Amino acid sequence: MIKADISRFSGAYTTLNAVGRNLDISLQDLARSVMMVGQAGIMDVFHLGFWRLACLLSMTYAHVTEDNSGYLKLSDTFINRLEMSEKISVSYHLGMGFVRASVEILLGVPWLVHTKRMTGVILSPTGVQLPPKVKLYANNKPARIPDLVGFDVARRPHIVEAKGYSSGRNDAELQHAIYQVSQVVSVNNLPPATRIAAFYDMSTDPIQGQIIDPDEEQDSGVKITVEFMDYLRDYYSVFVNQSEWFQARTIERFGRNFKIRAIGTPNLYFGIDSEVLENISERRNPEKAIRFFSDNFLELNASKVKETISVGRDGIILLTQ
Repeated sequence: MIKADISRFSGAYTTLNAVGRNLDISLQDLARSVMMVGQAGIMDVFHLGFWRLACLLSMTYAHVTEDNSGYLKLSDTFINRLEMSEKISVSYHLGMGFVRASVEILLGVPWLVHTKRMTGVILSPTGVQLPPKVKLYANNKPARIPDLVGFDVARRPHIVEAKGYSSGRNDAELQHAIYQVSQVVSVNNLPPATRIAAFYDMSTDPIQGQIIDPDEEQDSGVKITVEFMDYLRDYYSVFVNQSEWFQARTIERFGRNFKIRAIGTPNLYFGIDSEVLENISERRNPEKAIRFFSDNFLELNASKVKETISVGRDGIILLTQ
């Protein structure tokens, strides 16, 4: 778990606002999330080889620990052994993982993809750079397009920018995240359901998140256009572009079949729901399967199984055997 202060959500999301809310993110949940979104594009993993996934997995387990109450904090190895340049890199990946796990829990978002790595994405500026919709802290850095675009199962778009620091809270960086999400006016002609600016302070015990949705309607900014099936193919490209997954070992969990492969250690396995894999490889929307994982997300990740299994709303699984 981590603690999170959540603010400025409105409309249907107002009930998310809270101070010191527990977000039930286990170490295994974090590792699964880092593996899926903690790099500049999932295909980069396989440009570097399958072991890149194992690298991200090992990085998470090496530098984050879970206390007896289930709260996450940085490991002594991170604090005492890493150089500053190494801490910056690890903090970036962990920040991405934390925001991916957070929006999965809070918003029911199965998919997050890096904006500039989406196949066929069109970024259409409609005016000058926008001022931040909310100014909470001082920051004069010019804004760029936010890192991540997500969709929920109803295909509502969500814009996400995350910052992760191990050196303490940095209000200027949180404000820069607000600048970035303020730049997007629409995705596929729909206004974002949320615009998430998140900062994760990993110097605290437990790790503390600050999650803000500075949402207001606007007419100018950047319009993002992407074909939804191309978006899904990009997200699952780690699986559909590697033939080894189609011959991978099949296991049954929760009344469903998963294709799994060992991921760098004798007892850790990473994989995907077989129906999701088949649908994506044939360019069919995996809506039915994804509905199962979204509707049953809390039950699938109940405490009785979380020590050995982490399964996402996207149909991806990380388990210990």
